[in-house]
Amino acid sequence: MLNASESQYKRSSALFLATVFMFLASAYVSVGCNTDEEGSPSPESLVDSNAAVAVEERTDKKIDFPVFVSTSIVGDWVRTIGGDRVVVESLAPIGKDPHTYQPTPKQVAELGKSKLVFSIGLTLEGSNIRSLLENSLNPDATHIPLGPLVNPIEYKGHDEHDEHDEHDEHDEHDEHDKHDE
Repeated sequence: MLNASESQYKRSSALFLATVFMFLASAYVSVGCNTDEEGSPSPESLVDSNAAVAVEERTDKKIDFPVFVSTSIVGDWVRTIGGDRVVVESLAPIGKDPHTYQPTPKQVAELGKSKLVFSIGLTLEGSNIRSLLENSLNPDATHIPLGPLVNPIEYKGHDEHDEHDEHDEHDEHDEHDKHDE
């Protein structure tokens, strides 16, 4: 059983990792958006080296912090940022559709022990995973849906079924039968 200081350390570590994740993701996006004509990052977009040193000093300890993610893509991001300090477990494995994936009982039990969870949100995860994230998390867990942190582009697709209704009035096979006579 964890004592109060160990629990507080783990919680602060989770919050720190989440903050580092968001900081690095923001820096990555701004470096990509602030390039000169040759495609090199502009000096204004580079991260302050003092901040990078401070992060490196703080994260030198090996934590082996368990982090749950909703999809393998989010897992790749967390592994890239957390390195060997995190142990990442994905609810929907590679190749599985997060819209329809049903987590296993073992995953449900492990998720209940997790202290940090990342998901996309924005209805990417199906009702099975969304319900699990809403109802099965440890009360001390931090859940960070990443989708709402960006400015999503709304999909303005069309309903393909409406277009096909126009073709129902005209049956090409009837015309061919007339020409074959």
